[in-house]
Amino acid sequence: MKGSVSHNKRTLLLNAAWNWSGFATTVVVTFVVCPIYIRSLGDERYGIWSLVEVTVAYFALLDLGIGASIVRYVAKFEALEDRDRLNRIFSTTCAIFIAAACLTLTVSAGLAFLWERPLGVPAELSVDTRWLLFLLGCNVAVELVAGVFGAVLLGLGRFPARVTVDIVLRIAGAAVMVTVLWAGYGLLGIAIVCLAATLIKGLLLALLARHYLPDLRFSPSLIGMDTFRIIRGYSFLAFVAMIAGRISFSTDAIVIGAFLSPEYITYFVVAARLTEYAKSSVASLTSALTPAVSTLHARGNMDAIRAAFLRATRLVLWVSLPVQAGFLVLGKPFLTLWLGERYAAQSFPVLVILAISLGFSLSQATSGRILYGLGDLTWFTGNSVAMAVANLLISVLLVTKYGIEGVALGTAIPCVLANVALARHTCRRLDVRFGEYVVRAVGVPLLSIGVAVAMWLVLIWIHPITTWCAFLLTGAVGTASYAAIGCLVEVGFGSALVSHFARCAGGTGDVGNSGTTGD
Repeated sequence: MKGSVSHNKRTLLLNAAWNWSGFATTVVVTFVVCPIYIRSLGDERYGIWSLVEVTVAYFALLDLGIGASIVRYVAKFEALEDRDRLNRIFSTTCAIFIAAACLTLTVSAGLAFLWERPLGVPAELSVDTRWLLFLLGCNVAVELVAGVFGAVLLGLGRFPARVTVDIVLRIAGAAVMVTVLWAGYGLLGIAIVCLAATLIKGLLLALLARHYLPDLRFSPSLIGMDTFRIIRGYSFLAFVAMIAGRISFSTDAIVIGAFLSPEYITYFVVAARLTEYAKSSVASLTSALTPAVSTLHARGNMDAIRAAFLRATRLVLWVSLPVQAGFLVLGKPFLTLWLGERYAAQSFPVLVILAISLGFSLSQATSGRILYGLGDLTWFTGNSVAMAVANLLISVLLVTKYGIEGVALGTAIPCVLANVALARHTCRRLDVRFGEYVVRAVGVPLLSIGVAVAMWLVLIWIHPITTWCAFLLTGAVGTASYAAIGCLVEVGFGSALVSHFARCAGGTGDVGNSGTTGD
């Protein structure tokens, strides 16, 4: 049993590392190409790209939450060695996604070609916007079908294979897009490249899924209502949660486009995407938890799930808090060096507002993955819906008076409240005392980040950041001091001190081993 637990831990860490490498590639590629995109397209056209992108992203809701079901049930039925039910899940979901893809193509074509001025853009941009809507709609349709095979790989725990495909196509696609922009093909050129890359990705994922699961097969005879009923309850709640998430984090550009001019979308998106990349970073680290928790739950090992919850939350905070603090302290010089003073002046206030709430959402990425793995989505979905509704209402109320900063406040305020509530609910669901959770998972990383902040402020006071070299050196010094504290706490004598406070808070002990058998 001990060897099995150790193997599961190594697999989980390996999958998380691979996932994070995929995210890191995305960040590096974006860092390089984003200034090229903005300068080549201009503020207005880049704003149109962002507006169309978030609009067609709503077609992804035709996933209906079933993608999350595939991951969970592939992991579950593979653990139970029930290939017949696994293939029934696969065949039924394939049929649903093919239908969703057809609907996406129909609706995107209607929006593109039956709307005289799509999305209300200026008349001189209507032709580009029309074709952009259609091509990116086609892209989402392909992604819906390809997503079935990607979800199968995640359910099997084959993260390295899945991430390798993402990395290769991300780099190659970005290189081709930049070439297309430099050749003067503009919005439509990069949309065509995006669609071609998605087609190739779908083919590769299908081949990999069949390679790792040779018994995987699609058959109309395996499609049935009995199988649909297995996934319906879980997928419906996941679907509602998806809608809520889309409203919370993807309607900002639409609100800005409705009340302000398109270039303000660019200023907002520059800041918002930085925080979204931070969330994607954590998602890449924690996504391996969902199939792992599903497997542990199928085996009835709640001790291991509790241990994973506490340790994963703590490790996520160790990694993510420097990013949040860095946005607040180093965000303005970064934006100035990256895009110029004009973008820094417009985007930094938005970045500050969004960064304040970032720590709350990042810390609860683990909670969401745990609840998905348990199939316990009722409360989670209700909480997400409440956050989404509040986000939209506050954004609309504040945008006319406070501009893009008002939209940012509309996102940040509900995010803080909803994620505090999520932390308390997950603790109750796993029978973990909230005081123990705060001490063992949150307290020490939160206190330690003050060291990095102090170092950054002192260094900036001594030598203001005006070059990339100064920026990297300042960031490295503060982060290194924080990392040293983290290593001391996780592997040194600091762990004993944390364990003592955890026992005082009602916990069971060791910060490194979490006091349970499954960590």
